[in-house]
Amino acid sequence: MHGLSQDELHQEGDTPVVVARKMNKLLSGQLLCSDSPQDGFWLDTLYEAADLMPTFELKPLEVFVGREAASDIYRLLPTIKQHRALNDATALMNACNAFFES
Repeated sequence: MHGLSQDELHQEGDTPVVVARKMNKLLSGQLLCSDSPQDGFWLDTLYEAADLMPTFELKPLEVFVGREAASDIYRLLPTIKQHRALNDATALMNACNAFFES
């Protein structure tokens, strides 16, 4: 999904503890929006591996805008093959802006 090999992760990646601590520091007290139910699963997996609790919340888009609006926003998202968090977040923001401006 991400196009990263196990070798790349071992050589260049951080441990779950380092990543979870950085996320807690950066996102503490924030409410985040997700466009995929898988995000909650992977966030739980990361924090379980780090033996930490997140200091922020992650909720699906539907919680913020409702199911019907979320479906319309999802249709505005580009279809891409390789998942990259920043690109995905930017695409979701652009789709939400386009939806609410129309």
